[in-house]
Amino acid sequence: MKTRQLIFTAISFNLIVAVIMIVSMFGLDGLEFLVELPLNILVALIGLYSCGFYIEKNIENTIQRSPKYAAITGASALFLILATATFLGSSVGFIQEGILQSHQEYTIQNAIFDYYFKPFFWIFLMGFMPTLIVGIILGLFIKTNLKNKTATNSAVKQALDFSG
Repeated sequence: MKTRQLIFTAISFNLIVAVIMIVSMFGLDGLEFLVELPLNILVALIGLYSCGFYIEKNIENTIQRSPKYAAITGASALFLILATATFLGSSVGFIQEGILQSHQEYTIQNAIFDYYFKPFFWIFLMGFMPTLIVGIILGLFIKTNLKNKTATNSAVKQALDFSG
């Protein structure tokens, strides 16, 4: 499996775990936010996969340079992806409602707290363990994938050298 596929699989798995956690705690009513905040969710989903796409080469290079830190690299990368998507999804709400509703009683500080701090708190509180576990597994899979790619490239190179 290519690194990008591994990252997208990890992101998708974390999304499934999040939905299962929400449904197990709140029932199907817990998924109302999908209807209430479709643009926020859409931007966050695009952010998840876009960040995963752009971070792919950095993860590969970091794990190739320091394979013993593959698990930490995978977990860090997945947390970075999650933080980026949370920021993007929260920014939609902040721009749509937070800035427009600010007045004397509801200040920009309140909007920042409501649209950035609260989502980060809840997403990282509930998603910390799944993201950590899947991130560690992701890093180890990428490390194995890179070892196999290197071994295959070496075998092909030796075969070409032998025939020439």
